Amino acid sequence: MRKNFVPFLPGLLMVAHLASAATIIVDPNPIVEAGSITSNVTGADMAGLTVTATYASPMAPFSFTAIWQATGPNSGGVAGPSPFPDEPAFTVSLTGNTIDSLAWKYTSTVLSPLLSLEFDGSDAGIYFDRSHTGPGTPGSGPGNDIMFGPLSPAGIDSSFVVTYSSAVALDGVAPRNDLYAKLTIDFPNSLTGPAEFQPQDFSFTQETVANIVPEPSSWLLALCGLVAAGKFVKRSI
Repeated sequence: MRKNFVPFLPGLLMVAHLASAATIIVDPNPIVEAGSITSNVTGADMAGLTVTATYASPMAPFSFTAIWQATGPNSGGVAGPSPFPDEPAFTVSLTGNTIDSLAWKYTSTVLSPLLSLEFDGSDAGIYFDRSHTGPGTPGSGPGNDIMFGPLSPAGIDSSFVVTYSSAVALDGVAPRNDLYAKLTIDFPNSLTGPAEFQPQDFSFTQETVANIVPEPSSWLLALCGLVAAGKFVKRSI
């Protein structure tokens, strides 16, 4: 599928994005290998995605990491460790398809300023589908860079830095530079000065694709076919 915008250059690349005010950085390394993919991905399909939220503190930054789980037929999310009873440190959730507008939802009970959110789909086979000129990876969607919902103060997303890293190579073919296994959002907070981005809930849009894992029955049928072919060859000799 043909993507839109942004030529690719080897190595680290910084580009301006027309739809999102955030600064976009692209780092293709390290390359991640994948098989067939699908662009029909719901919140329930992203089980295993690792999400890390990092917050500022007077002493040193601190982080919470959680693993995405399905919460319904088409919904899923993460809940960071609970500093208080029944109150997770942070949550990120998604109901519906990842192509849906502002489907990703972030909430937090942490009073410290948010420094970064990191999403790692390397082990889960979840890849972020971004804008790119030219043919995209077979099986991928139209692709768009991240877009944020309304924030306070208005326009603060222009100081966000979004990094796509770990380009995805499909079936041994060189990356088309539209799919990335890692997405990191850095927020404009200073450890030594007043925080610009105070704790708040927000939403964003980010398309993903998922690696298709063959069902066990498919592997069994393939194995039976190989065995049968082997017996046929032996009888023919």
